[in-house]
Amino acid sequence: MHKSLKTMILSFFVVSCSVNSNSKLNDNNQLEIIRNQITRGNSQSQIVNSNETLIVVNNDTIMKKTKKEDWQKIETMLHKIELSNLEIIVVDESAKAHQYDGAPITTITVKDGAKNYYSPSYDTSKAPKEIHDLDEFLSSLSK
Repeated sequence: MHKSLKTMILSFFVVSCSVNSNSKLNDNNQLEIIRNQITRGNSQSQIVNSNETLIVVNNDTIMKKTKKEDWQKIETMLHKIELSNLEIIVVDESAKAHQYDGAPITTITVKDGAKNYYSPSYDTSKAPKEIHDLDEFLSSLSK
């Protein structure tokens, strides 16, 4: 199976898993944030924890140490989000073009120990206001 197809299938699998409802953040060593952006033929992910940042674009992966100031920004943004309500954030109708293949689809996953929290799908660059800053920051790590 082609690597980009495997990546796309894995990304959709991650998005479709169940959600746990506790919003208290655990130890930093167990916390990981994943931003997936997928369109036909292309995928991009930012996978960040307190130690390392992985940038995956199609089949290319760049691994680097997470900067302390970047992690602190992420933590600050996460503390402003009610993780137990992440799944039910309302996505504006103008951010649903991905439903008819009009835009790349983006999701954010927060893995906190054994608990996983998933955002609804939205058009790239049109994140709901509750996660907009986090989405923009994670996206900027690929630039």
